[in-house]
Amino acid sequence: PAILIFTVLQSITSFSYPNSTYVLKRNDPFSISPTVDGDDLSFSITSGSLPIGLSFNPSNGMISGTPSQSVSSQVITIKVSNQVSDKSFSLSFTVQLIPSSLNYFQTPFIIQNNVYFNTIPYCQGDDLLFSIISGSLPVGLSINSSTGIISGTPLSSIPPTSITIQASNQVGSTQFTISIQVIIPLSDFQYSQFSFSLIKGQSFSISPIISGEDPLFTITSGTLPPGLSLNSTTGIISGIPSSTFPSTVVIIRASNQLGFIQTQLSFTVNA
Repeated sequence: PAILIFTVLQSITSFSYPNSTYVLKRNDPFSISPTVDGDDLSFSITSGSLPIGLSFNPSNGMISGTPSQSVSSQVITIKVSNQVSDKSFSLSFTVQLIPSSLNYFQTPFIIQNNVYFNTIPYCQGDDLLFSIISGSLPVGLSINSSTGIISGTPLSSIPPTSITIQASNQVGSTQFTISIQVIIPLSDFQYSQFSFSLIKGQSFSISPIISGEDPLFTITSGTLPPGLSLNSTTGIISGIPSSTFPSTVVIIRASNQLGFIQTQLSFTVNA
């Protein structure tokens, strides 16, 4: 007599994972299991390799772990088989570091019109895309969407303006707000003459001529005759000399956020 042993197995008719493409956060736990039918199944990776930090369970096809290295579109093929059939399924993995620590270190920026400007950001993350999500850059400046570099030549002055920059990738985003002001530097600072001979008790006023924006006027050397004063906003020197005063030299400085310029005046007050 012959003894026959029969094993009856269900063939594999379907095999898949929830998705075929996965974009994962680096250093975040991850786990997926397949959907499959059939008996006495075994699983194997037939091509490619998993991102570092992930592991594969050959008994149930589960992929799990914490990806520790960035990769882009890394493809693996997994096969499930038994003694009567097999099926394969391909998966693609991208692992990215979530954007963080975006910073433009010199902000606020006070820059000169018609002069080339350039600033480079710092940001952690993979495959970053930079964009402006609030506000707008001064005319003449632009942002590089791949590097986040803001550069160009501003064509006109603007008051302090806030602009929010976003760095993003497929797993997250981060934002940083900068301030940019464009001003015209000071030049051609002078008064109508350099030497003044005044009369005690007689009203006096003189206004400056200056080019540029937001000047602040101060006396950096010498003293005005008693009764006269300098308007720090307009640069006007005015008043009524209250006493005679020997010849004195006064240095007036006009300054803004970009620098300063000076002029020298001489005053004498006679009876």
